[in-house]
Amino acid sequence: MATRYFIGRVIPVTALIVTGGIMISHVGAAPPAEISSALSLIPTGGSAKAGYYMPQRLMLSATKPADIKKEPAYSGTPLYGTLHFGNAKENGITVVLDENADATEAKLYVDSNHDGDLTNDTPIEWKKGGNAANVVYMGNAEVQPRLAKSTSKTAYGLTMYRFAPATAKQRNLPVNTIFYYRDYAAKGEITLDGKKYSIMLVDEMATGHFDADPIVKTATPEASAKPGVMTPPSRMIAMLIDRDGDGKFDLRYERYDVSKPFNIAGKTYDLSKVSPDGTRLTLKASSAQVAEVAIPASLGIGKPALAFSRQLIGGKTVSFPGDYKGKVVMLDFWATWCGPCRAELPGLVKAYEKYHERGFEVLGISLDQDKQQDKVESFLKANSMTWPQIYDGKYWKADIAQMYSIDSIPHAYLVDGDTGKIIADGNTLRGEALDGAVAKALAAKSGTNNR
Repeated sequence: MATRYFIGRVIPVTALIVTGGIMISHVGAAPPAEISSALSLIPTGGSAKAGYYMPQRLMLSATKPADIKKEPAYSGTPLYGTLHFGNAKENGITVVLDENADATEAKLYVDSNHDGDLTNDTPIEWKKGGNAANVVYMGNAEVQPRLAKSTSKTAYGLTMYRFAPATAKQRNLPVNTIFYYRDYAAKGEITLDGKKYSIMLVDEMATGHFDADPIVKTATPEASAKPGVMTPPSRMIAMLIDRDGDGKFDLRYERYDVSKPFNIAGKTYDLSKVSPDGTRLTLKASSAQVAEVAIPASLGIGKPALAFSRQLIGGKTVSFPGDYKGKVVMLDFWATWCGPCRAELPGLVKAYEKYHERGFEVLGISLDQDKQQDKVESFLKANSMTWPQIYDGKYWKADIAQMYSIDSIPHAYLVDGDTGKIIADGNTLRGEALDGAVAKALAAKSGTNNR
């Protein structure tokens, strides 16, 4: 599935929506007073169509919720959690993890129909994956949101996963926790200023409804319980608009926080209203004027990386990619507060130590906040990150991150130091795939040099 994953590639998509690219102001005729569109609900498969997800966290404990009426026979010691989904006036949905002492066997139960009976719901196939050193369980639940003023019995898909305790500790993640994300969305088309666009509405926080009260507030990742993810307190609805017509949604310039005015083709809009199930939305002309985010230059494989010169931690200056002639260099965007970044570090350190003598280099771009250089330097030393780092203390506004329109971390590009072109990016530089990508790039460069 061509999506960005928390396991091996988060997502981790931030709540700083539509911040990259060049800002261009337009002045033109006002859009119509209201523009409505009917959408279709996608109960499952929405994450793949959107191309990303935002993991949420459900804490588990030994305390049994009072509304449980009937339970299965457990083989281990159950851990309970309450998932609030759909109509807030309804009782929460009970989630129970039945796991043996060493986490080698596990089952997951979800009270999908809200009736307090854990024996009459569709069984969840709770699959064990990974390897002995990296154990993760994953499964899909279909949960009824029971939306107000709706008689629909449609169940919405939630994908759930859990790192086994030993794996969670190794990755510096919370132990008694299940992560989950929305696999449902609303999809359709809308016509703006005479042009038809494919759109999607996504309920980022997996709340089970698309209407807003309020839709979103912003927060900061270091205050988040969800590693590496910008976390609004309770609600975030994003609208994806396929502006370039390529059939995909690029988060840098096609994802909009609908709690704020947004500009499409020179005209500014507000979301006026949206139905709880996301199947109808209405935009209106905004009284505000905001800048349009330009579609940035392509940074795909085979395209030139964007060149720059900056001061490193330690005082030296690096010119990228010019200083890496004869090398293969990975431009790595990360931060000390980013859980998924930390989870990738052991693999990156291993690859660097294995391939550095053969010409593999790493240039880190820290997205840490102001006055955190001592913290960053201590982190680098503690985690054997011996490669050069750029830190300017500007957080998501870090100069190089802005240049590359970075909207989520970790994010990396593998670049040929001779041609300056991008060799690999995305999932091919995450987890176990990193070793193979670096080896392949070095072998290709060796073959080129020998000709």
